[in-house]
Amino acid sequence: MDSTEKPVRNTRRRREKIEKPEKDYEMLQQSLLIALASPYCEISLSKPLTKTKTIPPIFKIQNIKFEKEEMDFGNVVEEKTKQIVSNEVSHGIDENKAKRHSEINRISIAVNMLFDICLELGYFFTLKKSRKMSSTIRIDRIEQVYFNGSLILSKNQVKESSFKANNILNTLFDTKETIVIPQNCYELKEVIPSLP
Repeated sequence: MDSTEKPVRNTRRRREKIEKPEKDYEMLQQSLLIALASPYCEISLSKPLTKTKTIPPIFKIQNIKFEKEEMDFGNVVEEKTKQIVSNEVSHGIDENKAKRHSEINRISIAVNMLFDICLELGYFFTLKKSRKMSSTIRIDRIEQVYFNGSLILSKNQVKESSFKANNILNTLFDTKETIVIPQNCYELKEVIPSLP
């Protein structure tokens, strides 16, 4: 074997080790955002769909209930997803291809809507731009979390809290298909002690 090939192979191996923990960042980021929103609302969730090679597993948010407002979150996501499919087809994209895009777009729409809700609640984020596939919506990665101008989660704490929140949410499901996370959920509050 040519010795010039070794560095390339080793580099690829190192890259795989670095990227593997971030593989399901959509799911982890969603879990963190649910934990951040929890002090202000009740959230109804369904179990994640079966994981595939192209579609990461995320919880399906059905409904978000604030003290004076209720949001049919799941239906809003579906309507936005259908609009994108319709728009792509009208611009000449094959319908089957547009439907495949819709699975990824549905996840991106749901996570980005949750992100917007957290912004309205007073959170601020530093973000890292993620790579964007053609014809799909990008989800930028959260690196730090601020509340009312104060840092509440550093980069390392974001990762740690995301994993903890995801584990708690999976545990809450147990054998159930759907759950309701009460406002100010104690378990999620423990994940981020500095929550307001």
